[in-house]
Amino acid sequence: LCRLLPQRDAMRFSMALVLVRGAWSLSLGGRQPLMMMSHAVIIQNKGGGHGEIGYHLAKKLKTEKGMDRVTLLQDHAAKASALPFSVYGDLSSLGIDVKWCDLKSSREASIDASVSHVFDNNSKDPADAAAYVGLAASNPAFKLYAFISSAGMYTSKGIL
Repeated sequence: LCRLLPQRDAMRFSMALVLVRGAWSLSLGGRQPLMMMSHAVIIQNKGGGHGEIGYHLAKKLKTEKGMDRVTLLQDHAAKASALPFSVYGDLSSLGIDVKWCDLKSSREASIDASVSHVFDNNSKDPADAAAYVGLAASNPAFKLYAFISSAGMYTSKGIL
């Protein structure tokens, strides 16, 4: 099942492409746990706006959605002293694993066999996402891949 879902928020981030395997879907608005023994990975680029999305998504997945494990792979090029990166300690105190890494390095930004959910808040196009999609799809625990993009807010014609 593949659906294109419009997502509008105060920052006008426009779309999330959600691929779902199995019989369930993502709803960030409800309070139902996603699944038992779940592990979400958020792949986070260096941008401040993306950082806000990743920060709040990580908190919501851990505290409201019942994820057993949440890992945030943060691009090491982000300015650690700026918000929201400077408050990532809040995430660690909730049991969220924050890893600063080179996202271009497959060794550093790898997805292990326990990952059930991938939130790609880094890739700029399908070619960038292909490696993460391939790793996730080959994983027996994998349930969901979400591609998060702010591309729609930069076009003057409203066309992606």
